[in-house]
Amino acid sequence: MERVQYGDMRRIAWLLLILIALPVLADEPVLQFPQVAARAAILMDRQSGMVLWASNPDEPLPMASTTKIMTAMVILDHGRNRLQEPVTVSRHAFEVAQGGSSQFAAGDTVKLGDLLTAALVISSNEATVAAAEYLAGDEQTFVGWMNDKAKALGLKHTHFTNPHGYTRPQYYRMDHQCSARDLAIMTRCALMDYPEIRQRIILGGGGDIKVYASPRGYVNLHNHNNLLGREVPGVPGARVDGVKTGYMEISGECYVGSATINGWQLIAVFLNDKDRYKDALTLFQYGFSQYTWQTYASETQPGIEVPVFRGAARTIPLGVGSVLGAPVPKSGTVRDEVRFTGQRLTAPVRQGIQVGTLTLYRDGRAVVSAPAVTLAAVPVAWWMRAGLALLYSLAVVALLAVIGVLYGTRTKNARRRRRELKAARRRADQSWQGDGERPGGQSG
Repeated sequence: MERVQYGDMRRIAWLLLILIALPVLADEPVLQFPQVAARAAILMDRQSGMVLWASNPDEPLPMASTTKIMTAMVILDHGRNRLQEPVTVSRHAFEVAQGGSSQFAAGDTVKLGDLLTAALVISSNEATVAAAEYLAGDEQTFVGWMNDKAKALGLKHTHFTNPHGYTRPQYYRMDHQCSARDLAIMTRCALMDYPEIRQRIILGGGGDIKVYASPRGYVNLHNHNNLLGREVPGVPGARVDGVKTGYMEISGECYVGSATINGWQLIAVFLNDKDRYKDALTLFQYGFSQYTWQTYASETQPGIEVPVFRGAARTIPLGVGSVLGAPVPKSGTVRDEVRFTGQRLTAPVRQGIQVGTLTLYRDGRAVVSAPAVTLAAVPVAWWMRAGLALLYSLAVVALLAVIGVLYGTRTKNARRRRRELKAARRRADQSWQGDGERPGGQSG
Protein backbone atom coordinates (compact mmCIF):
# COMPACT_ATOMS: atom_id res chain seq x y z
CA MET A 1 0.00 0.00 0.00
CA GLU A 2 2.83 2.38 0.79
CA ARG A 3 4.48 1.67 -2.58
CA VAL A 4 1.29 2.58 -4.42
CA GLN A 5 0.98 5.87 -2.57
CA TYR A 6 4.62 6.71 -3.21
CA GLY A 7 4.26 5.94 -6.92
CA ASP A 8 1.17 8.13 -7.18
CA MET A 9 3.02 10.99 -5.56
CA ARG A 10 5.88 10.59 -8.04
CA ARG A 11 3.49 10.68 -10.97
CA ILE A 12 1.76 13.77 -9.60
CA ALA A 13 5.12 15.47 -9.10
CA TRP A 14 6.20 14.70 -12.67
CA LEU A 15 2.86 15.95 -14.01
CA LEU A 16 3.21 19.23 -12.14
CA LEU A 17 6.76 19.62 -13.41
CA ILE A 18 5.61 19.07 -17.01
CA LEU A 19 2.77 21.57 -16.64
CA ILE A 20 5.17 24.16 -15.29
CA ALA A 21 7.71 23.54 -18.06
CA LEU A 22 5.22 23.51 -20.96
CA PRO A 23 5.03 27.30 -21.35
CA VAL A 24 8.82 27.49 -21.53
CA LEU A 25 9.08 24.67 -24.08
CA ALA A 26 6.18 25.73 -26.29
CA ASP A 27 6.96 27.13 -29.75
CA GLU A 28 4.02 29.56 -29.68
CA PRO A 29 4.24 32.77 -27.64
CA VAL A 30 2.63 32.55 -24.22
CA LEU A 31 0.36 35.57 -23.81
CA GLN A 32 -1.99 36.58 -21.06
CA PHE A 33 -5.23 36.91 -23.01
CA PRO A 34 -7.54 39.74 -21.93
CA GLN A 35 -11.17 39.35 -20.95
CA VAL A 36 -13.77 41.77 -22.34
CA ALA A 37 -17.52 42.07 -21.92
CA ALA A 38 -18.32 42.61 -25.61
CA ARG A 39 -20.23 40.08 -27.67
CA ALA A 40 -17.67 40.61 -30.44
CA ALA A 41 -14.29 42.31 -30.33
CA ILE A 42 -11.00 42.49 -32.20
CA LEU A 43 -7.57 44.11 -31.89
CA MET A 44 -5.80 44.88 -35.18
CA ASP A 45 -2.51 46.49 -36.16
CA ARG A 46 -3.27 49.41 -38.47
CA GLN A 47 -0.13 49.24 -40.61
CA SER A 48 -0.11 45.52 -41.43
CA GLY A 49 -3.74 44.57 -40.77
CA MET A 50 -2.51 41.75 -38.52
CA VAL A 51 -5.05 40.58 -35.92
CA LEU A 52 -3.48 40.44 -32.46
CA TRP A 53 -6.56 39.25 -30.58
CA ALA A 54 -10.18 38.48 -31.43
CA SER A 55 -13.37 37.19 -29.88
CA ASN A 56 -16.27 36.23 -32.15
CA PRO A 57 -14.97 38.63 -34.84
CA ASP A 58 -17.14 37.49 -37.78
CA GLU A 59 -20.69 37.58 -36.39
CA PRO A 60 -22.80 40.30 -38.09
CA LEU A 61 -24.21 42.59 -35.40
CA PRO A 62 -25.88 46.03 -35.18
CA MET A 63 -23.12 48.65 -35.10
CA ALA A 64 -25.10 51.84 -34.39
CA SER A 65 -23.24 55.10 -35.18
CA THR A 66 -19.93 53.40 -35.98
CA THR A 67 -21.69 53.24 -39.37
CA LYS A 68 -20.53 56.81 -39.86
CA ILE A 69 -16.94 55.67 -40.50
CA MET A 70 -18.10 54.29 -43.84
CA THR A 71 -20.36 57.31 -44.38
CA ALA A 72 -17.40 59.65 -43.94
CA MET A 73 -15.31 57.76 -46.51
CA VAL A 74 -18.11 57.82 -49.07
CA ILE A 75 -18.71 61.56 -48.49
CA LEU A 76 -15.04 62.17 -49.26
CA ASP A 77 -15.04 59.80 -52.23
CA HIS A 78 -17.80 61.82 -53.88
CA GLY A 79 -17.32 65.26 -52.36
CA ARG A 80 -13.70 65.78 -51.37
CA ASN A 81 -13.48 68.85 -53.61
CA ARG A 82 -16.86 70.20 -52.48
CA LEU A 83 -16.37 70.49 -48.72
CA GLN A 84 -16.79 74.28 -48.79
CA GLU A 85 -20.14 74.12 -50.56
CA PRO A 86 -23.28 75.04 -48.53
CA VAL A 87 -25.86 72.32 -47.83
CA THR A 88 -29.41 72.93 -46.54
CA VAL A 89 -30.74 70.39 -44.05
CA SER A 90 -34.03 68.98 -45.34
CA ARG A 91 -37.15 68.19 -43.33
CA HIS A 92 -36.53 64.49 -43.95
CA ALA A 93 -32.97 64.71 -42.62
CA PHE A 94 -34.20 66.50 -39.49
CA GLU A 95 -36.97 63.99 -38.84
CA VAL A 96 -34.63 61.02 -39.21
CA ALA A 97 -32.44 62.36 -36.41
CA GLN A 98 -35.22 62.70 -33.85
CA GLY A 99 -34.34 60.56 -30.86
CA GLY A 100 -30.73 60.38 -31.95
CA SER A 101 -27.85 62.85 -31.93
CA SER A 102 -29.81 65.78 -33.34
CA GLN A 103 -27.72 68.90 -33.88
CA PHE A 104 -29.12 70.86 -36.84
CA ALA A 105 -32.67 71.96 -37.60
CA ALA A 106 -34.54 71.77 -40.90
CA GLY A 107 -33.63 74.75 -43.03
CA ASP A 108 -30.15 75.20 -41.53
CA THR A 109 -27.43 75.77 -44.13
CA VAL A 110 -24.09 74.20 -43.26
CA LYS A 111 -20.91 73.59 -45.25
CA LEU A 112 -20.48 70.01 -46.42
CA GLY A 113 -17.17 69.79 -44.56
CA ASP A 114 -18.86 70.88 -41.33
CA LEU A 115 -21.53 68.22 -41.81
CA LEU A 116 -18.72 65.67 -42.08
CA THR A 117 -17.17 67.01 -38.89
CA ALA A 118 -20.51 66.91 -37.06
CA ALA A 119 -21.11 63.32 -38.14
CA LEU A 120 -17.75 62.17 -36.78
CA VAL A 121 -17.47 64.36 -33.68
CA ILE A 122 -21.02 64.63 -32.31
CA SER A 123 -22.45 61.70 -34.30
CA SER A 124 -25.03 63.96 -35.93
CA ASN A 125 -27.56 61.80 -37.78
CA GLU A 126 -29.17 64.61 -39.77
CA ALA A 127 -25.70 65.67 -40.95
CA THR A 128 -25.21 62.30 -42.66
CA VAL A 129 -28.62 62.40 -44.36
CA ALA A 130 -28.19 66.02 -45.48
CA ALA A 131 -24.79 65.18 -46.97
CA ALA A 132 -26.16 62.03 -48.61
CA GLU A 133 -29.07 63.89 -50.21
CA TYR A 134 -26.77 66.67 -51.40
CA LEU A 135 -24.19 64.38 -53.01
CA ALA A 136 -26.38 61.54 -54.30
CA GLY A 137 -29.77 63.21 -54.78
CA ASP A 138 -31.44 60.88 -52.29
CA GLU A 139 -30.49 58.85 -49.23
CA GLN A 140 -30.85 55.36 -50.73
CA THR A 141 -28.56 56.08 -53.67
CA PHE A 142 -25.91 57.14 -51.18
CA VAL A 143 -26.49 53.94 -49.17
CA GLY A 144 -25.91 52.02 -52.40
CA TRP A 145 -22.52 53.73 -52.66
CA MET A 146 -21.77 52.62 -49.11
CA ASN A 147 -22.55 48.98 -49.90
CA ASP A 148 -20.48 49.20 -53.08
CA LYS A 149 -17.58 50.50 -51.00
CA ALA A 150 -18.00 47.63 -48.55
CA LYS A 151 -17.73 45.12 -51.40
CA ALA A 152 -14.67 46.87 -52.78
CA LEU A 153 -12.98 46.56 -49.38
CA GLY A 154 -13.80 42.85 -49.24
CA LEU A 155 -16.14 43.15 -46.25
CA LYS A 156 -18.00 39.85 -46.06
CA HIS A 157 -20.41 40.48 -43.16
CA THR A 158 -21.48 44.09 -43.73
CA HIS A 159 -24.64 45.68 -45.11
CA PHE A 160 -26.02 49.20 -44.77
CA THR A 161 -29.60 50.44 -44.98
CA ASN A 162 -28.94 54.07 -43.93
CA PRO A 163 -25.94 56.40 -43.58
CA HIS A 164 -26.17 56.98 -39.82
CA GLY A 165 -26.81 53.64 -38.10
CA TYR A 166 -29.68 54.89 -35.94
CA THR A 167 -33.08 53.26 -36.00
CA ARG A 168 -35.82 53.31 -33.41
CA PRO A 169 -36.08 49.83 -31.85
CA GLN A 170 -39.53 49.16 -33.30
CA TYR A 171 -38.29 49.94 -36.80
CA TYR A 172 -34.89 48.27 -36.66
CA ARG A 173 -33.93 46.21 -39.71
CA MET A 174 -31.64 43.26 -39.06
CA ASP A 175 -29.88 43.73 -42.40
CA HIS A 176 -28.07 46.86 -41.16
CA GLN A 177 -25.11 45.14 -39.54
CA CYS A 178 -21.38 44.59 -39.55
CA SER A 179 -18.86 42.22 -37.97
CA ALA A 180 -16.04 43.35 -35.69
CA ARG A 181 -13.44 42.24 -38.23
CA ASP A 182 -15.16 44.14 -41.07
CA LEU A 183 -15.41 47.24 -38.92
CA ALA A 184 -11.69 47.04 -38.13
CA ILE A 185 -10.82 46.67 -41.83
CA MET A 186 -13.10 49.60 -42.64
CA THR A 187 -11.45 51.74 -39.94
CA ARG A 188 -7.97 50.77 -41.12
CA CYS A 189 -8.84 52.08 -44.58
CA ALA A 190 -10.24 55.30 -43.11
CA LEU A 191 -7.12 55.95 -41.02
CA MET A 192 -4.65 55.09 -43.77
CA ASP A 193 -6.27 56.63 -46.85
CA TYR A 194 -8.39 59.52 -45.56
CA PRO A 195 -6.36 62.21 -43.74
CA GLU A 196 -9.50 64.37 -43.51
CA ILE A 197 -11.06 61.72 -41.24
CA ARG A 198 -7.96 61.51 -39.04
CA GLN A 199 -8.04 65.28 -38.64
CA ARG A 200 -11.70 65.38 -37.64
CA ILE A 201 -11.90 62.45 -35.21
CA ILE A 202 -9.60 64.18 -32.74
CA LEU A 203 -11.51 67.47 -32.84
CA GLY A 204 -13.17 68.32 -29.58
CA GLY A 205 -10.90 66.03 -27.61
CA GLY A 206 -10.01 68.90 -25.33
CA GLY A 207 -13.39 70.65 -25.43
CA ASP A 208 -16.12 71.83 -27.76
CA ILE A 209 -15.61 72.99 -31.33
CA LYS A 210 -17.89 75.29 -33.29
CA VAL A 211 -19.37 75.15 -36.77
CA TYR A 212 -21.55 77.77 -38.44
CA ALA A 213 -25.17 77.03 -39.32
CA SER A 214 -27.03 79.80 -41.15
CA PRO A 215 -29.18 81.56 -40.05
CA ARG A 216 -28.84 80.36 -36.41
CA GLY A 217 -25.14 81.09 -36.00
CA TYR A 218 -22.45 78.93 -34.40
CA VAL A 219 -23.28 75.47 -33.06
CA ASN A 220 -21.16 73.75 -30.39
CA LEU A 221 -20.00 70.19 -31.06
CA HIS A 222 -18.78 68.09 -28.17
CA ASN A 223 -16.96 64.85 -28.93
CA HIS A 224 -18.66 61.74 -27.51
CA ASN A 225 -15.42 59.76 -27.32
CA ASN A 226 -14.45 60.05 -23.66
CA LEU A 227 -11.14 58.23 -24.20
CA LEU A 228 -9.66 60.73 -26.64
CA GLY A 229 -6.27 61.86 -25.40
CA ARG A 230 -6.21 59.35 -22.53
CA GLU A 231 -2.97 57.51 -21.84
CA VAL A 232 -3.08 53.72 -21.99
CA PRO A 233 -2.48 52.42 -18.44
CA GLY A 234 0.92 50.83 -17.98
CA VAL A 235 2.19 51.99 -21.38
CA PRO A 236 3.83 55.42 -21.05
CA GLY A 237 3.54 57.43 -24.25
CA ALA A 238 0.63 55.44 -25.70
CA ARG A 239 -2.49 57.57 -26.12
CA VAL A 240 -5.98 57.04 -27.49
CA ASP A 241 -6.54 59.03 -30.70
CA GLY A 242 -9.80 57.77 -32.25
CA VAL A 243 -12.20 56.79 -33.63
CA LYS A 244 -16.01 56.52 -33.19
CA THR A 245 -18.62 55.65 -30.58
CA GLY A 246 -22.08 54.21 -31.11
CA TYR A 247 -25.09 53.20 -29.05
CA MET A 248 -28.61 51.96 -29.57
CA GLU A 249 -30.79 49.92 -27.27
CA ILE A 250 -30.68 47.02 -29.69
CA SER A 251 -26.92 47.24 -30.34
CA GLY A 252 -25.63 47.97 -26.87
CA GLU A 253 -22.43 49.95 -26.50
CA CYS A 254 -20.32 49.99 -29.66
CA TYR A 255 -16.86 51.43 -29.94
CA VAL A 256 -14.09 51.72 -32.48
CA GLY A 257 -10.91 53.01 -30.88
CA SER A 258 -7.33 53.64 -31.89
CA ALA A 259 -4.22 54.25 -29.82
CA THR A 260 -0.69 55.17 -30.89
CA ILE A 261 2.83 55.03 -29.47
CA ASN A 262 5.85 56.21 -31.46
CA GLY A 263 3.90 55.98 -34.72
CA TRP A 264 2.65 52.45 -34.03
CA GLN A 265 -1.16 52.46 -34.07
CA LEU A 266 -3.60 49.75 -32.95
CA ILE A 267 -7.33 49.55 -33.74
CA ALA A 268 -9.82 48.03 -31.28
CA VAL A 269 -13.46 47.27 -32.10
CA PHE A 270 -16.26 46.32 -29.69
CA LEU A 271 -19.85 45.42 -30.56
CA ASN A 272 -22.62 44.97 -27.98
CA ASP A 273 -20.38 45.77 -25.04
CA LYS A 274 -21.23 46.59 -21.44
CA ASP A 275 -18.13 48.63 -20.59
CA ARG A 276 -16.54 49.73 -23.87
CA TYR A 277 -14.04 52.24 -22.49
CA LYS A 278 -12.64 49.86 -19.89
CA ASP A 279 -12.40 47.09 -22.46
CA ALA A 280 -10.70 49.39 -24.95
CA LEU A 281 -7.98 50.33 -22.48
CA THR A 282 -7.60 46.64 -21.59
CA LEU A 283 -7.05 45.62 -25.21
CA PHE A 284 -4.67 48.50 -25.93
CA GLN A 285 -2.65 47.66 -22.83
CA TYR A 286 -2.53 44.03 -23.92
CA GLY A 287 -1.38 44.87 -27.45
CA PHE A 288 1.34 47.32 -26.48
CA SER A 289 2.65 45.25 -23.57
CA GLN A 290 2.65 41.82 -25.27
CA TYR A 291 3.93 42.93 -28.68
CA THR A 292 6.65 45.19 -30.01
CA TRP A 293 6.82 46.88 -33.39
CA GLN A 294 9.41 45.68 -35.89
CA THR A 295 10.25 47.58 -39.07
CA TYR A 296 11.59 45.39 -41.86
CA ALA A 297 11.86 47.96 -44.65
CA SER A 298 11.31 51.68 -45.17
CA GLU A 299 12.45 54.61 -47.32
CA THR A 300 15.91 54.36 -45.77
CA GLN A 301 16.03 50.81 -44.40
CA PRO A 302 16.50 48.04 -46.98
CA GLY A 303 14.37 44.96 -46.54
CA ILE A 304 16.26 42.80 -49.00
CA GLU A 305 19.01 42.91 -51.62
CA VAL A 306 18.37 41.36 -55.02
CA PRO A 307 20.76 40.57 -57.90
CA VAL A 308 21.31 43.03 -60.74
CA PHE A 309 22.20 41.57 -64.12
CA ARG A 310 25.14 43.32 -65.86
CA GLY A 311 25.44 45.77 -62.95
CA ALA A 312 28.52 47.45 -61.50
CA ALA A 313 27.27 46.04 -58.18
CA ARG A 314 26.07 42.48 -57.88
CA THR A 315 23.01 43.41 -55.79
CA ILE A 316 20.78 46.40 -55.13
CA PRO A 317 19.00 47.23 -51.82
CA LEU A 318 15.21 47.45 -51.95
CA GLY A 319 12.97 49.27 -49.49
CA VAL A 320 9.42 50.65 -49.59
CA GLY A 321 7.91 54.08 -49.97
CA SER A 322 6.48 54.13 -46.43
CA VAL A 323 7.02 51.33 -43.88
CA LEU A 324 6.90 47.55 -44.12
CA GLY A 325 6.61 46.07 -40.65
CA ALA A 326 4.48 44.17 -38.16
CA PRO A 327 4.05 43.58 -34.44
CA VAL A 328 6.23 40.82 -32.99
CA PRO A 329 5.32 38.90 -29.80
CA LYS A 330 7.67 39.71 -26.95
CA SER A 331 7.57 36.09 -25.82
CA GLY A 332 7.99 33.08 -28.06
CA THR A 333 9.60 32.96 -31.48
CA VAL A 334 8.38 33.76 -34.98
CA ARG A 335 10.12 33.25 -38.30
CA ASP A 336 9.88 36.41 -40.40
CA GLU A 337 11.22 36.76 -43.93
CA VAL A 338 11.03 39.50 -46.55
CA ARG A 339 10.67 38.28 -50.13
CA PHE A 340 10.80 40.12 -53.45
CA THR A 341 8.39 39.52 -56.31
CA GLY A 342 9.13 41.09 -59.67
CA GLN A 343 11.09 40.83 -62.91
CA ARG A 344 14.87 40.38 -62.98
CA LEU A 345 16.66 43.72 -62.67
CA THR A 346 19.09 44.66 -65.43
CA ALA A 347 21.53 47.58 -65.17
CA PRO A 348 21.37 50.48 -65.40
CA VAL A 349 18.88 50.84 -62.52
CA ARG A 350 17.91 54.29 -61.18
CA GLN A 351 17.37 55.08 -57.51
CA GLY A 352 13.84 55.62 -56.20
CA ILE A 353 11.87 53.67 -58.81
CA GLN A 354 9.28 50.94 -58.18
CA VAL A 355 10.48 47.56 -59.37
CA GLY A 356 8.12 44.99 -57.85
CA THR A 357 6.73 44.03 -54.46
CA LEU A 358 8.18 43.30 -51.03
CA THR A 359 6.16 40.90 -48.89
CA LEU A 360 6.68 40.04 -45.23
CA TYR A 361 6.12 36.37 -44.48
CA ARG A 362 5.62 35.11 -40.93
CA ASP A 363 6.02 31.39 -40.42
CA GLY A 364 5.56 30.93 -44.16
CA ARG A 365 2.38 33.01 -44.44
CA ALA A 366 2.14 36.38 -46.18
CA VAL A 367 1.42 39.16 -43.67
CA VAL A 368 1.72 42.46 -45.52
CA SER A 369 3.03 43.72 -48.87
CA ALA A 370 4.21 47.04 -50.27
CA PRO A 371 5.65 48.28 -53.60
CA ALA A 372 9.41 47.73 -53.69
CA VAL A 373 11.55 50.84 -54.26
CA THR A 374 15.24 50.92 -55.21
CA LEU A 375 17.35 52.58 -52.49
CA ALA A 376 20.44 52.98 -54.68
CA ALA A 377 21.45 53.37 -58.32
CA VAL A 378 23.42 50.66 -60.10
CA PRO A 379 25.20 51.57 -63.35
CA VAL A 380 26.31 49.12 -65.99
CA ALA A 381 29.40 47.05 -65.03
CA TRP A 382 32.81 48.22 -66.33
CA TRP A 383 33.32 45.05 -68.31
CA MET A 384 29.93 45.53 -69.88
CA ARG A 385 30.78 49.15 -70.69
CA ALA A 386 34.13 48.05 -72.11
CA GLY A 387 32.43 45.35 -74.13
CA LEU A 388 29.88 47.81 -75.40
CA ALA A 389 32.65 50.31 -76.25
CA LEU A 390 34.52 47.60 -78.14
CA LEU A 391 31.35 46.59 -79.89
CA TYR A 392 30.64 50.18 -80.84
CA SER A 393 34.25 50.59 -82.07
CA LEU A 394 34.01 47.46 -84.19
CA ALA A 395 30.71 48.68 -85.53
CA VAL A 396 32.26 52.03 -86.43
CA VAL A 397 35.26 50.31 -88.09
CA ALA A 398 32.94 48.02 -90.00
CA LEU A 399 30.83 50.97 -91.06
CA LEU A 400 33.90 52.89 -92.20
CA ALA A 401 35.12 49.82 -94.06
CA VAL A 402 31.80 49.51 -95.83
CA ILE A 403 31.84 53.21 -96.66
CA GLY A 404 35.41 52.84 -97.90
CA VAL A 405 34.52 49.89 -100.08
CA LEU A 406 31.50 51.69 -101.47
CA TYR A 407 33.51 54.85 -102.09
CA GLY A 408 36.35 52.89 -103.70
CA THR A 409 33.95 50.99 -105.91
CA ARG A 410 32.25 54.19 -106.95
CA THR A 411 35.58 55.88 -107.69
CA LYS A 412 36.82 52.89 -109.64
CA ASN A 413 33.62 52.78 -111.67
CA ALA A 414 33.91 56.50 -112.36
CA ARG A 415 37.50 56.12 -113.60
CA ARG A 416 36.48 53.20 -115.76
CA ARG A 417 33.64 55.20 -117.29
CA ARG A 418 36.01 58.11 -118.01
CA ARG A 419 38.49 55.78 -119.68
CA GLU A 420 35.72 54.26 -121.76
CA LEU A 421 34.54 57.72 -122.76
CA LYS A 422 38.06 58.81 -123.80
CA ALA A 423 38.52 55.62 -125.79
CA ALA A 424 35.22 56.23 -127.56
CA ARG A 425 36.28 59.77 -128.43
CA ARG A 426 39.65 58.58 -129.79
CA ARG A 427 37.92 56.05 -131.98
CA ALA A 428 35.58 58.76 -133.27
CA ASP A 429 38.53 61.08 -134.06
CA GLN A 430 40.40 58.34 -135.89
CA SER A 431 37.34 57.53 -137.94
CA TRP A 432 36.94 61.21 -138.96
CA GLN A 433 40.57 61.56 -140.09
CA GLY A 434 40.29 58.44 -142.27
CA ASP A 435 37.12 59.60 -144.05
CA GLY A 436 38.29 63.17 -144.64
CA GLU A 437 35.04 64.53 -143.30
CA ARG A 438 34.01 65.82 -140.00
CA PRO A 439 31.11 64.26 -138.20
CA GLY A 440 27.85 65.69 -139.54
CA GLY A 441 28.91 65.54 -143.23
CA GLN A 442 31.07 68.74 -143.22
CA SER A 443 34.33 68.83 -145.20
CA GLY A 444 37.60 70.36 -144.06
